[in-house]
Amino acid sequence: AANHAQQRFAGLSSKGAGVTWSIDTTTHCPEGESTGSMRIVIPSVAPAPVGIEQPFLRFGGRELGFETGRTYRCELWLKQEGLKGPVTVQVGDRVTRQLEVGAEWQKFSFPVPSAEPIGPKTYPLLVGATTPGTVWMDNLLVAQDDVPPFAVFPRWVDALREFRVGVLRSMSGRHLLTLDAWLSDGFARKQVWQPDPGPQSPGDFSLREQLELCRATGARPWLMTYVLPDDEELDHLMEYLGAPADVGYGKVRAAQGQVQPWIEVFDVIYVECANEMWNGRFFAPQAFEGQPELAGKVANRIFERLKASPHNTRKNIRCVGPAWAHNLYQNGGGWTWKASQHCPSMDVVGAAPSGYIGGYDGESIVGVKDTDLFQANLFYSAQIMEPKLVELDEIRRRFKEQHGRELEMLKYEAGPGYAIPSPDRPFIEEAEQVGKSLALGVATLDNFLFVMAHNGNANYFAARVGANWASHNLQFVPHTTWLALQLRNRYCEGRLLRVEPEAVATVDLPARKSVGLGNNGRPSDKVVEGRAGVPVTQFYSFADGNRYSFLALNRSFTDAKTIRIKLPYKPASAFTTYTLSHPDPRATNRDGYQVQIKEERRSGFRDDYELMLPPASAVVLVNEAADP
Repeated sequence: AANHAQQRFAGLSSKGAGVTWSIDTTTHCPEGESTGSMRIVIPSVAPAPVGIEQPFLRFGGRELGFETGRTYRCELWLKQEGLKGPVTVQVGDRVTRQLEVGAEWQKFSFPVPSAEPIGPKTYPLLVGATTPGTVWMDNLLVAQDDVPPFAVFPRWVDALREFRVGVLRSMSGRHLLTLDAWLSDGFARKQVWQPDPGPQSPGDFSLREQLELCRATGARPWLMTYVLPDDEELDHLMEYLGAPADVGYGKVRAAQGQVQPWIEVFDVIYVECANEMWNGRFFAPQAFEGQPELAGKVANRIFERLKASPHNTRKNIRCVGPAWAHNLYQNGGGWTWKASQHCPSMDVVGAAPSGYIGGYDGESIVGVKDTDLFQANLFYSAQIMEPKLVELDEIRRRFKEQHGRELEMLKYEAGPGYAIPSPDRPFIEEAEQVGKSLALGVATLDNFLFVMAHNGNANYFAARVGANWASHNLQFVPHTTWLALQLRNRYCEGRLLRVEPEAVATVDLPARKSVGLGNNGRPSDKVVEGRAGVPVTQFYSFADGNRYSFLALNRSFTDAKTIRIKLPYKPASAFTTYTLSHPDPRATNRDGYQVQIKEERRSGFRDDYELMLPPASAVVLVNEAADP
C-alpha cells in the first residue's frame, strides 16, 4: 500500500555467470542516510547482461504494485570500476535501460511504462553488465511518480476508511528486530537478511507509518514485536506509545510530529509477540516448534513488561498470545492450551485458528464436479471452521477458570486460500477462478460472521492488488471477498443481537475428502467429518439505537432461498437493501466489475417479512423502528 518497490537482491546472482556480491560499508550514495552499498563483481564477458537478479519481481502472483494507467519511475545510484560497456538495468518486462556509469556515484532515473498487464513469463529485476568489472548500487527504487516515495497511496487510505477496517496488523516489528529500525522510514529503513531461508522482508510499514495509517482509517493498531527484545527495548517502546513528549522515546514521537501519546489516540492497541510461534518451518529462529510452554513463557515476559510500564496509563494494551491453528485443545494436551497455560498475561488468542478457506493453510473440500466443488466450499465454515471454534471455546472457558479473564479471539489471517507461489508459478489459474468467485466471497463472509458471533474478529489477508491473497485487481477493482466483508463493516452498525431461528432449512453434510491447493495439485488423504442439521441460510441482527440492520446469506450454490424475519419492534415502512449477488456465483472481478453491491431503497417493511436470497448471495436490510 506504500509507494515503493524497493528490492533487496539476496545473493541471487545470474545463474552460471560466476557473479558475486557483498555489502560494502566503505562507500555509499549521499542520499537517504545510506550506510552501505551493494558491490557486484562480474568476472568475465557474457553474451547477455549478467549480475544480481530478483526473480520474485512478481512475488505472490503479483508484480510490483503497478496499476494500469499510472506512470512510474525507476531510480538508483551507481558507480563502477573496470567495465568497458554500459550497466544494464532491467525492470521486469516493463523496461530495460543501458546506462553509462562512471567512477563516481551518480543518480539515474527513467520512466517505467505500465500500459499493459504483465505477461505469462517471469522477468527479473536485474542490475548487471556484459563486460567484466565491479558495479556498486545503492537506493534502488521503483515508485509511482505522482505520489511521494514511501508514502501510503491515497487510494489505499480512502479504501480502508470506506471499508471501515477494524484492525490493521503489520509484521514490521518482528522483521526489523530493534525499535530504532522499526522507527526508521524510507531509505533509512534497515534491511534484514539471513542466508537460510533467504531474504527476510524489511516490513511493510514503520511503526510511525502504521500508527498514522490506523488513525487515518479509523482502525485499531495490531503491532508485532521481535521475539526476544530486551527490557530496555520494551521500555522504549512504551515510552514511544505512552510517555509525555519530553520523556525518552516520547521525544522521538514528538519529533515526528506526534506530541500526544499514541495510547491516548486509540482505545485499544494490540501487541503480539512474533508470528506463528509454532511454525519453525517458515519463522525460525523466532518460533519454537514443538515447545508451546517455552513460546508461552517468551510471550508472557514481553506482555508483563509492557503492561507494567508506568506509561501504560490507560491500561489499553491488549496482548495477543501464541496459538496454533491446527492444534488447539485435544483434551488439555494441545499446543494452544499448553502455551496459554504459561502466558497468563495474554488477553487475546491470536491464531485460533487461521481462517483460510482452502489453499495451503486450509482444506478445500473435493467436489465430484464443478457445481459440487463450489457448493462444498460454501459449507466450509459449517463443516470445518465451526467445529474448531467450538473446540477453542473450551480453551477460553478453562482460561477464565484459572485466570479470571475472558479471552478475546482475533484470527490473525483469513480469507480464501491459495498455494504458496513460486517464481515460475506465481499463481494457479484454477485457484484464482474459485478463490475470487462470488461463492467464495460469501463463504468468507460466512466464516468471519461466525467468528464475530463467538466473541472474536478476523483479519482479512491482505489489502493489496493482484492475484492470490489480494483484495483488489490491478485496476483497483475490489474482489468479491472485499465487497462481501464490506457489507458487514459499512452497513451493519451497533451491537450484535441474539437471533432465535425457527424452522430453518437444513442439510446433512456427508464426510468428504479434502485437498490442499498445492502447486503439485495432489489430493491429500484427509477426510472431513460429516455434520448433520447444518442451516442453509445464516442470519445476523444488529442494533444501533433506533436503527436495525439484518445480514442474511444463502449457502446454496444453485437455489434461491426465502426467509421470514419476525421482529421484536414495530418497524417503519421504509428500508434499504444492499445485495451482493450475480446470476452466476462463479463470477469474479478479476477483469473488472462483474459483481457489485446493489443498493435499493424500498417501502413495505413489516413484522413477519419475507426476504428472498439469490443463490450464493448476501443481503443486508436496514430499517428504523417506527416512532412510538
